[in-house]
Amino acid sequence: MLQVDSNARMKANLSMLQRLDPEITDVLESATHVTMYQFDPTTSKWDRYDCEGPLFIVKRGSAPRFNLTIVNRLSRTNFMRPVTSAFHVELVEPYLIFKDSPEPHRTVIHGIWFPDDRERQNIFDMLRRSINAQAPADNSASSVFGGSPAPPTKQQQQPMPPVPPTSAVEQQRFDDVFN
Repeated sequence: MLQVDSNARMKANLSMLQRLDPEITDVLESATHVTMYQFDPTTSKWDRYDCEGPLFIVKRGSAPRFNLTIVNRLSRTNFMRPVTSAFHVELVEPYLIFKDSPEPHRTVIHGIWFPDDRERQNIFDMLRRSINAQAPADNSASSVFGGSPAPPTKQQQQPMPPVPPTSAVEQQRFDDVFN
């Protein structure tokens, strides 16, 4: 019964997302609720960004192949960003942090807070898979923080192996999505 409910929810989410972007072909991962923050470099503090709601990593039928989408419950403006090989993301508990360049010569650092640690890790893992699926062979990662110090995390202290699928069904889905 749980599987049917999960499949029905996935289909409903896909249908809703396709109304926002008809090029979306699949929902790769989702989180039930997140809250966005933006780093203010002048004060070195995090400010709440006017965006919160469910988050989705989606596959598209045209470029860019993958998007990070937050369906905003605070306004009609949803947050949609392409996930390309140049997308920089880090897991700095309790945030998922990424760099965004909405305009030339302007970089913004966003933090996404998840009330569910497991959802944060799943989204991070899917973003890594999406980025790596598009990355050239030389995939040297740089920090979102640039020259600014960031707190060390377990992910930064140890090499991160690829995130393997955990079942045959997940392996087939992985192969279908990324190959």
